Amino acid sequence: MPYIDPSKVNSPKHSWGQNHKVLIDTGNGGWSAAEGTWENEPCLGLRWNGSDEHESIGNPQSRGNPTWWIVPDELSGALRREIELVKKLNGLVTCNITKPEGYQHGAWRIEAKLSTKVKDRLGSSLLPFTPPEMEKRRCNPDSEYVQADGSGLFSIFIDGAWLGHLYSNGIAEDDNPVTIDAYREAFIQSVTKAIAISGVMA
Repeated sequence: MPYIDPSKVNSPKHSWGQNHKVLIDTGNGGWSAAEGTWENEPCLGLRWNGSDEHESIGNPQSRGNPTWWIVPDELSGALRREIELVKKLNGLVTCNITKPEGYQHGAWRIEAKLSTKVKDRLGSSLLPFTPPEMEKRRCNPDSEYVQADGSGLFSIFIDGAWLGHLYSNGIAEDDNPVTIDAYREAFIQSVTKAIAISGVMA
């Protein structure tokens, strides 16, 4: 089941306001938060969107319908701060997945770039990250964008860029439930998380 648009999630029907405002939506495989009402009082709702990789309508759900988890008042301040942080990190990396001429069906080229702001703040520092591992997709970074340490292999950007290949893994491309858009969003989320952990945008 693909990603569920949070603007269309109106449950719990009898308590959650029908005219809720989505504050953030990190896309397929990500999460969303919204302002609504609970028993006529303002509140925040939170949910996982679902993804193309999983046969799910996201979480939470009730009787087969997507719904919101109502955030306790004591946690709403922390959630709002996290939302603002995620918004600040939005757009710091781009990822294009294309099929160049001559590539076999099921083989794709990935080109990712950091924004000028991230690149400038990193300077000569590395930004280690791990490309998303999804059951029906295999990602192979170009060799120069891979380094090793005592814990294993990780990917790096060189001069703000990263290159690799993506393949359908164990299934025909036309039957693959993990769409290219879903992988692209997961890739961006992985790099964005690495940027947040690095602290360069703090």
